[in-house]
Amino acid sequence: MERNGDRWATLDKDREVESALYLREWRTQLTYRVHQGGQSWPTIALGIGASLATRVQYKDLNTGTEDLSLGDALLASLRLDW
Repeated sequence: MERNGDRWATLDKDREVESALYLREWRTQLTYRVHQGGQSWPTIALGIGASLATRVQYKDLNTGTEDLSLGDALLASLRLDW
């Protein structure tokens, strides 16, 4: 289980922050290694997980702040490593 998040900002020509976008989420995932791989075959792993409590906050100096909840989502993954 991990907490993900990041921030992106837009700058005007004077390099002042005009707006910012924040992403915050909790993510959990279980993986299972199906095949260990060999010389010509990759290691194969399957995963299933969930994204929980995802929020996006948009701050604009002119229009104010929008704070949105995106809801929960199920995730699936297939990983190949050579």
